Amino acid sequence: MCGKSPRFLILNLTSALPSLVVVTLETPPAPTTRKMHVVGAFVDVRIGGLAIEIMTDLTDVELGDIGTTAEEIVDHCSEHPTDVILVSGDFFPHVDTVRTTLANRGVQSPLWIAMVGPPKVYSQQIARELDIHVELHVDDFTYERWHAAVQAASRYSQCNSPRLRVVTAISSESSSGALAKRLSPWGFHFGANTHRPEELLTSIFLQQPHLVIFDESKMDDIVELCMALPTFRAGDAQLVLMLETFDPALVIHAAINGIRHMFTACRIEPAEDLAALLRSFVDGKSEPDSPLVRIVSTVALAKDDDDRAILRLLATGATNDGIAHQIFASEQSVKNRLSRMMKAAGVSNRTEFALLLTGTKLPPPPAIPG
Repeated sequence: MCGKSPRFLILNLTSALPSLVVVTLETPPAPTTRKMHVVGAFVDVRIGGLAIEIMTDLTDVELGDIGTTAEEIVDHCSEHPTDVILVSGDFFPHVDTVRTTLANRGVQSPLWIAMVGPPKVYSQQIARELDIHVELHVDDFTYERWHAAVQAASRYSQCNSPRLRVVTAISSESSSGALAKRLSPWGFHFGANTHRPEELLTSIFLQQPHLVIFDESKMDDIVELCMALPTFRAGDAQLVLMLETFDPALVIHAAINGIRHMFTACRIEPAEDLAALLRSFVDGKSEPDSPLVRIVSTVALAKDDDDRAILRLLATGATNDGIAHQIFASEQSVKNRLSRMMKAAGVSNRTEFALLLTGTKLPPPPAIPG
């Protein structure tokens, strides 16, 4: 049967005399799988020899040339399509050169996987700084672990490109440090956390960040910054409010002052989801059904500062009379303004409007008695 189509003999009993019918089944061609092309980057040729010995057991991997210099690796990747560069710690000083030269030649940088093993010329911290976040020990070169490493490297590459610069203005150093630690592996570069308005302004001018993440204690600083720099809000940096817990009053204050993005502490894990959320902010997108988006759309109904003040006070549970005293207007004026905004929002009473304003979804309609 090797290489031939199978044949079956079937007894035909439909005619008067029995006969044999020969049926030939076409064997489908075996699927062709493209081998993964891997280049080794090792200064120490002994490590290269070890890599060759181990990689030969991986049937769908084609180990290309072994390079000991940046020039050799660049030439190998330029001449042949390369999926993975397997790099040892002694080659780390040349990684940036390889990436830069490949980019200048218009060649996309392959996936990078750090090979960990003897001799122990390896630093995990340096690997992370070089944006190599997937490693594999020589003892783990099984078929399954190799492919798991490749998938992890591919996933990381997709999630961390391009690198994003972040400026933080968070009152707690531990909170800002934890945020940086979680997001740094996903392509976010954090500058120093700032505490004073002038520090924040300097960081923004020097670092040209994609994101400015701040907490409630820095809200007024951000608002003043936006007022002092009218073009800041329209620039590349996206303002992101980080809250420990959802606070409608703070979120309304943020929405009134033009903040469009936020997340709460419960969104910090898993880090991959938070990274995806922040990247969507950089692209100018917002969560379609988040409380902030609903509040922003409601605040947009306000025509002037008095309208905005009414909305802010309504969310705190203030009565029409209480609101009127706060904004130095008549109660009838407050009622008229509220009526106009409720009509535009498509709600019928103050309770529904307050629920909409605080980012809480309206309750389902009552069931009709059967």
